[in-house]
Amino acid sequence: MSLMQRIHQGRRHSPPRLLIYGTEGIGKSTTASQAPKPIFVPTEDGLDQIDCASFPLAKTLADVRSVLGDLLRDQHDFETVVSARLNRTTTSFSCSASPSTRSVRRP
Repeated sequence: MSLMQRIHQGRRHSPPRLLIYGTEGIGKSTTASQAPKPIFVPTEDGLDQIDCASFPLAKTLADVRSVLGDLLRDQHDFETVVSARLNRTTTSFSCSASPSTRSVRRP
């Protein structure tokens, strides 16, 4: 098939990717908890006062990768993946938890 036959026209469906930046205690995680069916991948303490679903504290990049792998493989109802902090330990990632668009990419 030639490239001319593979031209795509129109919009492409992809999940939004957001970065919420702010000082400690300003409400970043509270705001993220309002996303559609969120699951938190905590890399620091701080979710104690938020009513949300979360994995155990991820202390290493391997922990984060394990969680994302489980989200990709296992059946679940989550639609949004939230990480409270992205730093050298976790690196950055883009993830869609929605069953129809499950993917993980490292920018």
